[in-house]
Amino acid sequence: MKKKNILNNLDSIVAGSVFIFMLLFTVASVFMRYIVGQPFIVTEEIQLWCMVWLVFFGIVVVSRQGSHIAIDIIVDSLPEKIRRIVETLIYLMTLAIMGYVLYQGIMYVQHMIVHDRKTIMLGVSYGIIYGAVPVSFTFSFIYTVRDLIKLWKKPDVEEEVEKNE
Repeated sequence: MKKKNILNNLDSIVAGSVFIFMLLFTVASVFMRYIVGQPFIVTEEIQLWCMVWLVFFGIVVVSRQGSHIAIDIIVDSLPEKIRRIVETLIYLMTLAIMGYVLYQGIMYVQHMIVHDRKTIMLGVSYGIIYGAVPVSFTFSFIYTVRDLIKLWKKPDVEEEVEKNE
């Protein structure tokens, strides 16, 4: 893979790696518990960590690809100029919500660090585990701003028709 491809897909690589690790660790945990009779005592903590990072990096992947769930039938039926305005409002509301979650995520991680909250078995700071929230929403925020800029860089359909005539 080229260096640029790796950087462009870093979110997918992280999410995929975490998923594969979680899958293999879960299979190993089942094997150790039911076949060997010696279960891992850290299974729940590791699965929690993996699940949090997987979910939040999945959000980044979806944001980068612009493939969030949406009902476009109403927006797509609008004239181009009105559609752009509606889509801009949607992006701005999305950015406001992302900004709020980003801020709350930072506050939550700071709280975990300041109060030295750690997992029981591994002693890993919950700040590291829940650090996925501000990290992922930072990337998602950036991708949403990128999409908003792209929306206004696109020429109007009417302008394209005029150029072609």
